[in-house]
Amino acid sequence: MTEPVPHPEARLQGLCVDGPAGPLISGLDLTVESGERLGIVGPSGSGKTLTAGALLGLPLPGLRVSGDRYLSPRTGALLQESASALNPLMRVGRQYDLALRGAGVPRAERRERIDRQLKELALDADTRRAWPLHLSGGQRQRAALGLALVTEPELVVADEPTAALDALTQNEILLMLRRILDARATALILISHDLALVARLCERVVVLGGGRIVEEGPTADILAEPQHPTSARLVDAARTLGVTA
Repeated sequence: MTEPVPHPEARLQGLCVDGPAGPLISGLDLTVESGERLGIVGPSGSGKTLTAGALLGLPLPGLRVSGDRYLSPRTGALLQESASALNPLMRVGRQYDLALRGAGVPRAERRERIDRQLKELALDADTRRAWPLHLSGGQRQRAALGLALVTEPELVVADEPTAALDALTQNEILLMLRRILDARATALILISHDLALVARLCERVVVLGGGRIVEEGPTADILAEPQHPTSARLVDAARTLGVTA
């Protein structure tokens, strides 16, 4: 029997983002295969969040985007300040239900899917009836993550998903995310300035500097022997936090 041919979940070819003062991203190429976990890292101003926005097709006012883009139609997004993804005027369960309805999940299955997703994120079933503002910061972050995962996407794009959390809560959420991705074989694009965080989830890394890819390769290789000064600075920071190859 012929093995199924893997298909990419995301692809950028020749991505350029130009602003009034000149180019912000220049000719960026990347591909994420089915089940792969790619980290996009770089210092502030390197183009990470612009890359995420362009990939997801988000509005980038005042900027001109060019290049080819493909994104799996089954993609979940978890962006910076992700707790704001929850509508404060709508109960959590209702928001999950709308996401599942939009994905074509039959009404008879939606309640069970919601409760299962909440349980995976260590949230009580009563969270379904909760208003976002009645949850703690960590609970809101997990509920926002659940909103990205409840439709069981093939790819999750996460841009600095735990930046606003304390170290303990960040660790808990990363462990939950890794467990769910493992169980579902879900692809991931994780965007962060923190190589230590990316190293915990991603087997491959792209390093951005000045809107360009300055280095890419297996995470372990870049941690062991970074070839570009930008990568070396990120590795030094990661080692300060106890992450080594």
